[in-house]
Amino acid sequence: PGIMREGIAQLSLLETALWPLRGGVVEGGAFDTAYTFAIQGQSREARVSVYSPHGLQSEDEYVLWGLLGVCLSRKQPEPTLLATPYWIIKRLGMSFGGCQYDQLRASLERLAAVAYQNTAFYNPVTQQHERITLHFFSSFLPTRGRGGPVDAERAWRIEWSPMFFQMCQATGGSLLFDLDVYRQLSPGARRLFLKLKDRFWRSKRVFLNVDDLTIHGLGFSAGRPLKKRKFDLTACIRELLEQGIIELGRGQTGPQDLFLK
Repeated sequence: PGIMREGIAQLSLLETALWPLRGGVVEGGAFDTAYTFAIQGQSREARVSVYSPHGLQSEDEYVLWGLLGVCLSRKQPEPTLLATPYWIIKRLGMSFGGCQYDQLRASLERLAAVAYQNTAFYNPVTQQHERITLHFFSSFLPTRGRGGPVDAERAWRIEWSPMFFQMCQATGGSLLFDLDVYRQLSPGARRLFLKLKDRFWRSKRVFLNVDDLTIHGLGFSAGRPLKKRKFDLTACIRELLEQGIIELGRGQTGPQDLFLK
């Protein structure tokens, strides 16, 4: 109740950042990261590689989770979305402008080219960890004439990967959130918002390692000293405090009081 636009994120993908926060193309076209998880009390590591020949921008995650929310919020969810770009932009709450259609097209084409690999992905369908390689969706965008510019007046078609869509539909496979609140946050704060929403759903108390969170979870550059990454993380926490998403505990006066050595 009260949510105008739903965003839905796939839980296993939230374990790490999809792409470095700086965006754009990285050397080799792949972003390698990792995270740890426990099985029967034993710690295990999952290695993640995200391949994107065109790179990714911070807005791409908004489009990905927004479109997923549009499709899964239907009474009878279907893996095919057929809609005009005007409808998509309006449904996602994005601002209209002279280049908005081109930005949406570019975002869809970047996301459609992504390949995601994980050595220990938790599959909510089979309820076990698996080595997987998956794609998010395929895009079919009509053009004007032969190979001409994309036609913004005709319907565009998005075809979700069947396995990815099935995992998002499975119980415990996805996380619903307020897309409008998400849109107001900076890229780093967006990722922190979803990670905390996921963690607090599981437990009332959450402890996160700052070094691991900033590099693997939020996508800050590993080349930045820990002190600077901690400063950036503090700025993200302050955003969440200002939005009323989180609050300080008893005796705490600011985000700096949340850090423990």
